[in-house]
Amino acid sequence: MLQAAIKKILLSLALILASFAARAEGYHVEIVIFENLNPSTDGEISQTVLQSPDFSNSIELAGGEEAGNSFKLLSSGFYKLGGIDNQLKSSGKYRPLLHMAWQQPALYGDNARSVHILKSDGGDPGSAGGSPLKIDGTIRIRASQFLHADVDLVYFIDPRSQSVVNTAAPGAPAQPASSRMRESRRMKLNELHYFDHPLFGMIMHISRAGSE
Repeated sequence: MLQAAIKKILLSLALILASFAARAEGYHVEIVIFENLNPSTDGEISQTVLQSPDFSNSIELAGGEEAGNSFKLLSSGFYKLGGIDNQLKSSGKYRPLLHMAWQQPALYGDNARSVHILKSDGGDPGSAGGSPLKIDGTIRIRASQFLHADVDLVYFIDPRSQSVVNTAAPGAPAQPASSRMRESRRMKLNELHYFDHPLFGMIMHISRAGSE
């Protein structure tokens, strides 16, 4: 009886250690951000000055892997959401703004780092390139008993849009309006997650790193 009990304890411990080892391998995170070409905003959009996302603990992926943190921007050869990106392009209702993927370690609590998400109108991911901004914000993937995604993205609206109220002084150039998406959500691996907003949206997929 004692031997059986010890074997059961050792087996449970082995399963727990295997679970932590799998988490330590990290995650493959992929996102597709798109704008709604015919948004239903229930009226006009007033320009407001929004508080910026907190970039103080964020990581820039434009330069590839950041030493010591194992955050790595992945090339399009690692993408899994290409079919969704193509469907959005051909829908006539949505326009993809940014499709990117990265690999990161499983980080817990205050150790979790945000990834800086930046997209200009016509520029490459991670570089404004002097063009008007379209998306600026952060995404943080944090592990705990469950996996969570903390999303804080600002979408910049074309000031020429008929739905935007220009509050600038008469004769002054129109300033870009912006709208913010902030959400913290429990995630499941290998499932598609849709983050919704009247003006734009995001589809996210998270899998174990190395499961390509």
